[in-house]
Amino acid sequence: MMENIRSRFWELVAFLKERAAARGVPPENFDAETAKMELASGGHNLTETGWHLANLKYTGAILIERVNRADAVMLMLHVRAWLDDHDDTRDDSKLPDPEVALVPLDAGDLVDLVISCEFVDPVFIVEADDGELVWNGRKFAPIDYDLWIAERGRVNQAPAVPEV
Repeated sequence: MMENIRSRFWELVAFLKERAAARGVPPENFDAETAKMELASGGHNLTETGWHLANLKYTGAILIERVNRADAVMLMLHVRAWLDDHDDTRDDSKLPDPEVALVPLDAGDLVDLVISCEFVDPVFIVEADDGELVWNGRKFAPIDYDLWIAERGRVNQAPAVPEV
């Protein structure tokens, strides 16, 4: 059932692994982990998705070892672009920008790229006869939710996004 709790960090990791591999970074030079987790109340409100039970707040860290400096800079830009396009909780949660470090390895052009980024993943649950989570005397199971991103819209009759 845990696969139903969306993790933006692990989505970013999967994306960045693909981008790093495309730049010739071997898989053994890529590592990621989460730390500093907090399980905050989600407000316990009923939404179209289900009950918003909690918000999982955490820091994700990515280490890409022995990468060309130019490739490291491009991977940093991929992180920023991915967050802008795929992390719908950053603004509402007022999350800080990712912290990035390039650690020189020698007199050459190789560096270790270290990326640290905070995330908030909402946890939604729905009532389920076979759910293992008991809350308010009923059984529930975590559920994934669809992310709908508006591509066009109008605010006070003016385009909210420039029309192309």
